[in-house]
Amino acid sequence: MRRGISLPHRSGWLSSHLHDRVWNGGEKCDHIAGKQILPTAELADKICAAVACRSDTDLLIIARTDTLALTGLDDAIARGNLYREAGADVIVVEAPESSEEVEEIVRRVAGPLMINMVTGGKTPTIPAADLGRLGYIIVIFPAVYHVGDRIDGTGTSSAARD
Repeated sequence: MRRGISLPHRSGWLSSHLHDRVWNGGEKCDHIAGKQILPTAELADKICAAVACRSDTDLLIIARTDTLALTGLDDAIARGNLYREAGADVIVVEAPESSEEVEEIVRRVAGPLMINMVTGGKTPTIPAADLGRLGYIIVIFPAVYHVGDRIDGTGTSSAARD
C-alpha cells in the first residue's frame, strides 16, 4: 500500500482512488453489468492503510463504492459512511439511477462527495452547477476528452453523444 500511495503522489497526482469492486482482469465500472464487490471491511482496511502511508495530506484519498446496483442504496450509503470514518477524504457512491438517489446520497453520506457523470451511463445527466448546488464537490465527466470545450456551454457531457 505504501508504494501504491507514495509513488503516484511523488509523480504529481492529486488523488488516489480506492474502490470496493473486485478487479477481474477487465475494468467493470458500475455502469456495466458483471462486477463483484469486496467485503466492506476489506476496503475500509485498505483506506486506513492508505491514510497511514500518505506522506502529504494534500493527496486526496477518494473511496468509491460500486454496491448500489447489487445491494441497494442503503448499503451503498452505509459503505460510504464507513469509508469516510476509515479516513477517506471524498466518497463516491457510483451510478445512482435517479435524481432522487443523487439527492439522497448528499443527505445521507457524511463528508465531501464526488459524482461520476458517464455519458450513456445509469446516472441521469445533471449539469455540474446543479450538482455543486446539491453538495457534490467533484464532478467528473469520463467522456470529456471527446467533448472538448463544448462541456463549458452545457455543464454536462451530453455533447459526447453527438
